[in-house]
Amino acid sequence: MSFGARLSSRLVAIVLRVSVALAAWLPLRALGPIGSALGFVVGSVVRYRRRHVEEAMERAHVSAPHAVASSMYARLGRALVRLLWLAGRPSSCEDEA
Repeated sequence: MSFGARLSSRLVAIVLRVSVALAAWLPLRALGPIGSALGFVVGSVVRYRRRHVEEAMERAHVSAPHAVASSMYARLGRALVRLLWLAGRPSSCEDEA
């Protein structure tokens, strides 16, 4: 593995650890709005694979693909933040999940 690849792997690991720690610090009620905002940024601002998603929905005859895609990105953002939150919680807090 090259130096650049090792550095990239370490950087990704650091970002994930920081993300988990930040998410675990959040109260449960904050996860939904933060996840929805993340989904909005990824799906509407950055537009990560947005055209591909909407074209696939059109081919599948999904009604209102733009609205459905927006909802999908919001739900994915909420799920990701919830997963990070669960990963960072101590095992003694499992009853909250």
